[in-house]
Amino acid sequence: MLFTKRKQYEMSLKRRADDVESQNEQLEKKIDALQYNVNKLIERNYQIFAIEKDKLGDPVVIYKIPEEENYHIYLKDSQSKLDEEYDFAAIVTYQEAEKLLRIEELKGTTINQGYGSICIGYLQEVAHSLRVRKIVVTIDEPESQERVEHFFNKHGFNFDSQKTYAEWVRPYR
Repeated sequence: MLFTKRKQYEMSLKRRADDVESQNEQLEKKIDALQYNVNKLIERNYQIFAIEKDKLGDPVVIYKIPEEENYHIYLKDSQSKLDEEYDFAAIVTYQEAEKLLRIEELKGTTINQGYGSICIGYLQEVAHSLRVRKIVVTIDEPESQERVEHFFNKHGFNFDSQKTYAEWVRPYR
C-alpha cells in the first residue's frame, strides 16, 4: 500500500513537472514571436503604442503605420510572426474639419480576446491627443446587434434611436 501511494505521488510530481516544462516552452515561443514582431515593426518605422495583455494574459503589440494619412490602429498577437500582418485592426479616418474620427471598420479573425477593446482604448487616446471632439461609427447590419451594442456601450459610445449610429464624445481633460 505504501509503495502504491509513493508511486502515485511520484507520477503526480512528474505530471506537474511536464506541465511546467510545456508551459515554459509555450512562453518561450511567445517571447520569441513578440521579439520578432517588435523588431520588424521597428525596422519598418512603425509607431508602437504599447505591448498589452489580452484576455488570456498573452502579450499583444499595438501599433500604427506612420505613412498612412489616417489613424488605423493595428494589433499583433504573440502567437504568430508579423509576416502575416496584423491580427486585428481598427480602420479609422480622421476628418480634421469636423474634428472627428470615424471608425470605418473593426476587422480581425479572433473574437473574445479583448482585441477590439484594446484598439478602442488606444483610439480614444489618439482622440485625446488630437483634441478630436468625438469618435463615430455607423452600424451596418451587424451579425449580432446585441453584441455590437454591448461592445460600444462598454466603451462609452451612445447610440441613436435606430441603433445604426454611435458616437463617443471626448471628455475634456
